[in-house]
Amino acid sequence: SRHSNFSLIISYLLKVIILYLIVKISLNCRLNMFEQKNVCPGNHIGFFVQSGAANVVPPKICVNNKLRHHETGFCRIQTDPDADVCVAEVEPLIEFLKNIEMGSVVLMAVFDEGSKKLNEEARTLISDLGSSVIHSLGYRDNWVFVGGKGTTGKSNFEKHMKSDDSKNKYENWPEMVEMEGCIPKYV
Repeated sequence: SRHSNFSLIISYLLKVIILYLIVKISLNCRLNMFEQKNVCPGNHIGFFVQSGAANVVPPKICVNNKLRHHETGFCRIQTDPDADVCVAEVEPLIEFLKNIEMGSVVLMAVFDEGSKKLNEEARTLISDLGSSVIHSLGYRDNWVFVGGKGTTGKSNFEKHMKSDDSKNKYENWPEMVEMEGCIPKYV
């Protein structure tokens, strides 16, 4: 009926307005606070990675205090701005992961749902970057990761929040996860 259509339109507009306000407020990366506390050595880069919140607030990936892409799907950011990619399908992700230059640092964040389309090949390629969680990433889990092509061992920069209907902060989604720090420009 007209009333339910009106309610849906209002609900959608409120989400868009809230998202706009959140994005507008957060365009200055939280790295401003980080860089005041800790200065990264010359051969390192500062980063801040935050997963999305539900299907409303997009992930945030900041490198050296600059906000990078934040779109639907799986976001992978390299320190080279021309290599940033955000897609919702697994094939471009696999292609991207296979073609990463040896020694490159990769930052990843989940928005909305990041596991459903990940096949074993994609999970293995991400694991090869140093992820210890990617094989257990489940439906609507939140996850952020910083790794590198050619690393040995597992990355110290990875956070994971399991989606659990009894504990989720945003109805069907868990609380967002974030991390920040300094990483070498090349691994």
